Amino acid sequence: MEGNLMKTGSVAEYLGTTAQTIRNYGYKGLLIPCFITQAGTRYYEEEQVMCFKAERLNRYEKNI
Repeated sequence: MEGNLMKTGSVAEYLGTTAQTIRNYGYKGLLIPCFITQAGTRYYEEEQVMCFKAERLNRYEKNI
């Protein structure tokens, strides 16, 4: 794995939402963790999260 990794809680804080919402994004295939530990901890690459945020902002701005 390359780049900085973020746990679900950090991703939620960065995106201004809840950890449950981040998990739901994963279930829906919108934001897939790059790694899940045996204990179930989800890790996301920082670049992946930043791209996801930019895409969401872009969609939001188009709908205004």
